[in-house]
Amino acid sequence: RNYPRRYATFARLAGATADDGATPATDSLDVWDLIAGHTSVSPRTEWAQTPLGENATRAEHGGDACYVRYPHKLLVGRIAQNGWPGQIHPNLTVAWDSFSDYLECPPPGCLFDVVSDPSERFDLAATMPDLA
Repeated sequence: RNYPRRYATFARLAGATADDGATPATDSLDVWDLIAGHTSVSPRTEWAQTPLGENATRAEHGGDACYVRYPHKLLVGRIAQNGWPGQIHPNLTVAWDSFSDYLECPPPGCLFDVVSDPSERFDLAATMPDLA
């Protein structure tokens, strides 16, 4: 779960500090200014996660790993729910079953620039091997 990552933000909202020694150290960052709209820049620029959350199982949904170092995102494994539905979904422009649409990302993985390619259509791994 992401509760430890959210701790610094919740501590600030409660008038406390995250590094008060009362709890074990975490990689938590205070992101309240981003949430509240006081800034458009997140203090967190890199993180690792499973594509469907910590409760998803590989056998059930596929997917091995996701690592983001802003603005790049690296996926490795068989990534489920990968596809592009119609412009307005659901509709009749495209028939799409999200649980049968996979992206295969064998090592070194699939690399995307989430700023210039937010829908992750163009794999950059071959052209940027130093990042993949």
